[in-house]
Amino acid sequence: NIKQRLQMLVKQANEDLLDVTPTHIITVTGEINEFEINYYDKQYNTILTFARIFTNQATSIAYQHMFNALFDLVKQFTNDSAKFNHIHRKGWTCIIGDLDIAQLTGLDEALALIDNSYTWEEHLIYIFKS
Repeated sequence: NIKQRLQMLVKQANEDLLDVTPTHIITVTGEINEFEINYYDKQYNTILTFARIFTNQATSIAYQHMFNALFDLVKQFTNDSAKFNHIHRKGWTCIIGDLDIAQLTGLDEALALIDNSYTWEEHLIYIFKS
């Protein structure tokens, strides 16, 4: 069953290393930001793209909503919340971005809802890479 296999892969990604990679693309109709959610499978040396988010919004609130929506989808799909290595000692180890202040602020706000015992600097030092 494809759905069960995909659920298993998302659950496995939640336990292992997961990179969230935002990229920036320009289209004829204007600027669009793209977030690509990838999982690196060490066993097969492959990268699996789970999701892409396209938006023309670049505010911290928009990024916070995107991250919260992503974390909610992981929970709906796997019946388990998104895990972060610096918080849960397993799960996502890296979110790659372009040092946009709105991305940083939105990510921090989303992570603070999961664990507010870390300062914004600590969250970003542990998880954000550029």
